[in-house]
Amino acid sequence: VVQPLRLEEELARQLLDRMGPAGRRSAVLSGVAPPDLRTRNAPRVRQAVKPVGVAASQLDPASRDLLAGVVRLYLDRLRADLADTEFANIHPDQLHFAWEGSSERGAGHYYRIQAPELLIEYDNTANNANHVHSVWRRHSGDFGDDILAAHFASAPH
Repeated sequence: VVQPLRLEEELARQLLDRMGPAGRRSAVLSGVAPPDLRTRNAPRVRQAVKPVGVAASQLDPASRDLLAGVVRLYLDRLRADLADTEFANIHPDQLHFAWEGSSERGAGHYYRIQAPELLIEYDNTANNANHVHSVWRRHSGDFGDDILAAHFASAPH
């Protein structure tokens, strides 16, 4: 079985299970997942996406650590020094976790993790929940900007 982004899914599921009924009531926004990432494939998220779901401050210490571990999993795709810098800029107590869709394996689901300068989205709904999309974004320095075009537009040549 090929399962792309297996750890990203498994850790989020563990977190959902670990947080207990009260946390789940806050975290699960809908029993139906969106058809794709909430921020779509826009090169840059132009407006802030309101944090929703359960706040890390509402979770027990083990669940907060698990939430931080999911974030770290995404950041560790960078070189170690860059990942450490990015992680140091995140305040774990400001994280929010939201889930939409089914909690049953093999069914469509979506989650999002947010902090003031962080947005992680994971969506597995396409092709009967057999096609995963995932993004990690920063509002102040999203990776989709065309820096060279912005330079030419703002500086005389």
